[in-house]
Amino acid sequence: MLRCLTLVLALTFATSLHAQQIRINLPKFALLINDAVVKELKLSAEQQERINGVLGDCVREIDGQKRLVIQGQTDLEAMEADCDKVLTAKQVKRLREAWLQSNGPMAITEEQLAKDLKVTEEQTRKAKEVIQKMNDELVEVFHSGGDPKEQLPKIKQLRADARKTIEALLTKEQLAKLTELQGTKIEGLGKP
Repeated sequence: MLRCLTLVLALTFATSLHAQQIRINLPKFALLINDAVVKELKLSAEQQERINGVLGDCVREIDGQKRLVIQGQTDLEAMEADCDKVLTAKQVKRLREAWLQSNGPMAITEEQLAKDLKVTEEQTRKAKEVIQKMNDELVEVFHSGGDPKEQLPKIKQLRADARKTIEALLTKEQLAKLTELQGTKIEGLGKP
């Protein structure tokens, strides 16, 4: 489910007139429609209702599954903050761990993670180059047209290649710290 979520988000961003780049990592709140994450967070019925209110029309049923469809001008930071207000501090922490599990080394350009891992300027520069190259290739895939289901294997391969390249930029110590920050593995989460 998360893999398809990535496709829907990426396609929406790529086709928006306002989007110049594809968002490399899903926003943390995107995981709140993942059943494994919802179960892990032990969301109450009230919390789930409030989260659904924040996500609103962005959650759609497509091919029998919940999908998050984000339009280019959606204020992702505001949605993130609104979702965080619904969660307890413990749930916010666990959601971040789930997000780190999902994104892994692809998240090293996120400011807080870069600080936590003590990522160097050189590592950041190289990671951004890898991400830019992947973004450019993703844009080509999206603009080539065709069935999104047929594009998914290419998208997954591009992300896997970028993930592997960025992971190679990190030291053993940084990878160990990333693993620690990811917390206990959530079964059924997957990688976008």
